[in-house]
Amino acid sequence: MAAVALGTETAGSILSPSSANSVVGIKPTVGLTSRAGVIPISHRQDTVGPICRTVTDAVEVLDVIVGFDRDDFAATKKASTYIPHGGYRQFLKADGLRDKRLGISKDLFGSNDIKTYQQHFNTLRQKGAVLVDNLVIPYTDLVYNAIVVAQYIALSAEFKMDLMHILNI
Repeated sequence: MAAVALGTETAGSILSPSSANSVVGIKPTVGLTSRAGVIPISHRQDTVGPICRTVTDAVEVLDVIVGFDRDDFAATKKASTYIPHGGYRQFLKADGLRDKRLGISKDLFGSNDIKTYQQHFNTLRQKGAVLVDNLVIPYTDLVYNAIVVAQYIALSAEFKMDLMHILNI
């Protein structure tokens, strides 16, 4: 397994594979990292971020790739001003989960998935997190479906326009 990978995310291409492979992915705010050389699906959503084995590794890579880039001036000019002095690693703490409340909506998991995730939930508890089990979020299916449809329409239009711009058509 590679120690570090960089992914580009529009709507899940960093976080979904990271989740499926039990590694850590960070989707930075658009403009925090340069998109120079990336063929975007959506210039409004695409961002480059790390995929690593540990949170520490992911944060260290993030600290290296964030910042202003004249080749992606429009995106990185403003966002790069919000990078904390000293980087993000300074915020990593061994007890960072202590007393943090995390809601778990089991409606989002299939019966096989919940068994797999239970081990991760136990790890979160061991690290001091307080899990609110069986959180009920009404109408998640309706909201999710509406978002998927709207996003598909927007991304289809933006991809065509962004690709034409890149190809100078």
